[in-house]
Amino acid sequence: EIIFMIKGDRYVFLNNGLHHVKRGDIVIFRPYQLHHTLSHEDIYFKRYVLNFSNEVFSSLFSEKEISDFLRTVTSQIIHIDEKYMTIMEDIFEEFLKYNNNSDILTKKIIAAKLITILDGIKKVPVPVSGSASANVECSSGFARTLNYINNHFRDNLTLDFISEYAHMSKTHFCRVFKKETKTTFLQYINNLRIAYAHNLLIDTDRSINTIAENAGFSSLLHFERVFKQTHGITPSAMRKRHHS
Repeated sequence: EIIFMIKGDRYVFLNNGLHHVKRGDIVIFRPYQLHHTLSHEDIYFKRYVLNFSNEVFSSLFSEKEISDFLRTVTSQIIHIDEKYMTIMEDIFEEFLKYNNNSDILTKKIIAAKLITILDGIKKVPVPVSGSASANVECSSGFARTLNYINNHFRDNLTLDFISEYAHMSKTHFCRVFKKETKTTFLQYINNLRIAYAHNLLIDTDRSINTIAENAGFSSLLHFERVFKQTHGITPSAMRKRHHS
């Protein structure tokens, strides 16, 4: 996923930190990267958002070429100068013009433009998310609470505990949480845990039972049920597919 900020500002939770993004900032999320965005109340913002999978490049490149290129793209936040803003906006606008078409020529154009965007981003020298000033203090109670959840989702977080942490009643907290994240507290926690577990499945040889425990699930059965609801296959099938 790529977010390109045009106007206004937002909070972005990335790499266990809270970042303040504004005009000229580009945020990149790798697949299954734990992240969330949050707007300041009553502040207008405009952004481009591109979501895509590896398959979008299949019309131009082999699987190995795609894998080798995307391996060099990391989850990060970068900032571009005003002189590059128009160039990047034109590229994003051109991309959106083709996005709803499905013919083979259009697919190749989309793939080429994505490569142009990603290659251009790679050439920006200093990622904002790598600087000491990237993390900011949460200026709102909800942002502070969401930051806590993002850093403690593997713990036994209950609605009682987190609503008390946010200094809200459970009913009010659930209402605010749904408004800000477009999902429920339980779904949000499960999404974080499943994303974390997915990375462990792919990147480690830990047992599935250990992964379920490490990700914060109360039981293997619960983990397998939620994982299948999310991905459509079991954790073991996901691991087998990736390593086949």
